[in-house]
Amino acid sequence: MPSLGEIYAEALRKKPLQTKALIGFIGAAASNIVAQLSAPRKPGRSREGAFQWGVCFLFALHNSPPLSHFWYAFLERVPALRKSPILKVILDNIIWRPFLLLYSFVCFGLLMGRTPSEIMAELRSKFKSSYLTGLKIYPVASLVNMTMVPVDMRTSFSELVGFFWNWYLSLAFASSEGDDDVTELEVCEDEEGEEQTFEDAWEQSSSAQN
Repeated sequence: MPSLGEIYAEALRKKPLQTKALIGFIGAAASNIVAQLSAPRKPGRSREGAFQWGVCFLFALHNSPPLSHFWYAFLERVPALRKSPILKVILDNIIWRPFLLLYSFVCFGLLMGRTPSEIMAELRSKFKSSYLTGLKIYPVASLVNMTMVPVDMRTSFSELVGFFWNWYLSLAFASSEGDDDVTELEVCEDEEGEEQTFEDAWEQSSSAQN
């Protein structure tokens, strides 16, 4: 009976994009679940009642496209880059990581129904600090990935590191503006001006569509 690693390697060989997309979705969903369960809750609200499956699904959905598959393939196609792991690490951290971070803020914001102005405000308040935090882990992770991991497994290694990074991003998306404490993952207002969670709005939207 083949091992789990062998099954995964075979899936990567036969359907690389689909496999990486599925792993990206599962990894992001798992990290968001951990982030939601570990985030402080407002007094009087149970953790079960505060958990928002809609947010979890959208966060996983935005992370599922296997963008890094094409990035790593590009790095290996350029002879000057293929022979210089250090240069690949530098490019990975000054070009690719900022792009992925920008993609996360914009794509997840749009999926959550935020307006362009709200997304821009979030970028101004959180992009720089999130990028600087990423620099504490991704240069080392990139160096390991570029020098010790086979090309076809680099996206998988990136997803492993990404589990912890997405956990951090989930908490960053959840934090309220100007407040260091983590609050509810999404709060919006209903037509009467009362606060409601994203899950409440999601259920109302689904009911309206039905």
